[in-house]
Amino acid sequence: MVKHGQDVGSDGILVTPGGPLAAETTCYTIRAYVVARDSKDSDSVHPVGYSTCHPSSRYRLKTAEARP
Repeated sequence: MVKHGQDVGSDGILVTPGGPLAAETTCYTIRAYVVARDSKDSDSVHPVGYSTCHPSSRYRLKTAEARP
């Protein structure tokens, strides 16, 4: 049963505002491929999987300033 003020995500996980999963509700749609080497000493690779949802909590904004 879902109580007022709670939201169930598309994956069926109950998310409450400010709860531990609240930061995980934003998902960046980026197709990222996972690859594996064909052999230990090889530079060639083959695909072994991919993902299309990357939680926003995995990313942070960093800045840098050039020194003279």
